Amino acid sequence: MSTDLALSPEDDDQMMTGTPTQAEREANQLRFSTELEFVSALSSPAYLVSLAQRGFLQQPRFVRYLHYLAQHWRTQAYARFVRYPAGLTMLENLLEEEFRGAVGSEGWEEMVRNKMIGHWATWRTASAS
Repeated sequence: MSTDLALSPEDDDQMMTGTPTQAEREANQLRFSTELEFVSALSSPAYLVSLAQRGFLQQPRFVRYLHYLAQHWRTQAYARFVRYPAGLTMLENLLEEEFRGAVGSEGWEEMVRNKMIGHWATWRTASAS
């Protein structure tokens, strides 16, 4: 039997108090960083087209993952770390089957990119009026 699976008294104390171990903290940080990077990448129409071309958007397991991400990353506790809010918008849209089906269709990427640029150009002036 491997000795690295044995718990030390310190590990036992951490389990009893609910304090995460160093390994758990590192795993949580890696998961947080990976999810944040993925949500940020969703702001790229080209990346969404790539996901569609590879068939990810039609896989039930991937769709469940999108629902999981939306459940967490739409909350203020998580959303405050997102630098590209379009990623959250795309995540929300990807929850809809019709939107997932449209991603990658002819002209979709250019249309979305143009809408995003138009939004960036006018978002401050639109909210000020």
